[in-house]
Amino acid sequence: MDNRFDTLGQRDIIAVANSAKQPGEPDCFLQILHIQKGFFHEYLNDHHDKYRIRQAAKRQIGREIADEEQVIILEVETTVGFDANDR
Repeated sequence: MDNRFDTLGQRDIIAVANSAKQPGEPDCFLQILHIQKGFFHEYLNDHHDKYRIRQAAKRQIGREIADEEQVIILEVETTVGFDANDR
């Protein structure tokens, strides 16, 4: 587990680079709704479809994740055209 996400908190909004579908359109943003840190097996135990979650994690990370590995799970919501001045 690295420290790339240590500065993020709930309700933070981050830009997704190069996410505009066409020139002139705004980029997409992600708002952090919830952050969960812990062992992968703990996250799996909180959900019913463990196989689907394990496969999704493998697809997103690019490798199998051991049950005893520590993970950071970010629950996010997509928003388009966020303006920092509106906060």
